[in-house]
Amino acid sequence: MAHKNALLAGNNCQKKSKSVTSIKVNDDFLKFAGGTPVSGNYLVAKLPENAVIMDAVVVVNKASDAATSATAALGTSEGGAELVAAVDIKTVAVDGSLVAKKATGTGQDVYLKLAVVGATKTIGDFDIILEYIEYEKSIGEYTMVS
Repeated sequence: MAHKNALLAGNNCQKKSKSVTSIKVNDDFLKFAGGTPVSGNYLVAKLPENAVIMDAVVVVNKASDAATSATAALGTSEGGAELVAAVDIKTVAVDGSLVAKKATGTGQDVYLKLAVVGATKTIGDFDIILEYIEYEKSIGEYTMVS
């Protein structure tokens, strides 16, 4: 049986693009959010509908001075770690890896969970980087079809 050519159906051949969002977390961020360098949960992103979260990392640029420990986790629920398990923010490094790719459905909230133990003057400075693809959104260019 011969196949039917559906290459040009809808926007199937239109290119998709990866999107990246970056959230800067430091003492100014916490002051804006109404907090100090203490444990807490923060809503940090609202990702669009019909996307897949492809990667997530934490880039620690300046370490926290927490006396005992300081970690950051990313989740899709408040207090969760569904995206990135606890990352040590007392060490300057690129750390964390996506726990599992996740579809955003009708849209997805992303939460930062800070867990700080011991006296702390500064949370330090780190960036949360999220990479996702909106699979139903096209950039308008077509993939070469022969």
